[in-house]
Amino acid sequence: MTGAAGYDTEAQVMAYADVAHFFTAGGVQQEWTVVIRYTHDVEKTPEGWRIRRVMLDPIHFRGNPVGLELVKGKRLV
Repeated sequence: MTGAAGYDTEAQVMAYADVAHFFTAGGVQQEWTVVIRYTHDVEKTPEGWRIRRVMLDPIHFRGNPVGLELVKGKRLV
């Protein structure tokens, strides 16, 4: 969207995170890692840029799949 002065008033910003989770299962140290893409929809207001929506998309997993069951098949909005 373009404002009255011809400047964009909406934008989309993406960031990636590689997050490792460490836990013990059956007395054995485990790791489950997930790579996540965050998508932020932002809009310019008179007070400055504000986040309107954040979307989290898990895109890659490795390690013990226990954590996978928490996000499998879900798109968190």
